[in-house]
Amino acid sequence: VVNPAVADSLKSNGGRGGLILTQIIGVVCVGIFAFVGSFLLMKLTQVLTGVRVNPSEEDSGLDLSLHGESGYNL
Repeated sequence: VVNPAVADSLKSNGGRGGLILTQIIGVVCVGIFAFVGSFLLMKLTQVLTGVRVNPSEEDSGLDLSLHGESGYNL
């Protein structure tokens, strides 16, 4: 059971179905734009500075290798 006012508003001829479709297309386009932009910035950062540390630095601990101090005394 659907309210007739709601059913009429979703019709594409004179209703608001076209507006909803336009908003959905806009949301998808913004999502794609944000993903592609973030991916390109990450790749640029990876090329210029590197994103990961060496495996040996990771094994010794990032606090010690990056900052020269121990974060936890275990």
